[in-house]
Amino acid sequence: MLEGYSRDRNIAAAFPEMLITMAIRDNDDQGLPPISVSAIARQTGLPRASVQRWLARLTQHRVIKKSDEGCVGDDRFLEARLDAKYFERIVAAIRLAARQLGDDARS
Repeated sequence: MLEGYSRDRNIAAAFPEMLITMAIRDNDDQGLPPISVSAIARQTGLPRASVQRWLARLTQHRVIKKSDEGCVGDDRFLEARLDAKYFERIVAAIRLAARQLGDDARS
């Protein structure tokens, strides 16, 4: 998510936007209607005003989409990164973990 952001930020500085994005993606994965700013604030424990500021930034970077109904993830953000080296490493790690879990379940 930090692509395109200044490199002087550390990972802790990006934590609120990661929380907000996870809340939105979790909501999407459950097949629920777009999540409201208030619901995101309740779920993350972040102040509503801060959530609104972070949402503006996440919208600007096309991580999420905002509408009158609420917020949803923007798949264009993920699709643009499918060929990234780090994405390949994430997929490999998920596959390895799945194999190990399957091996554990069979033993």
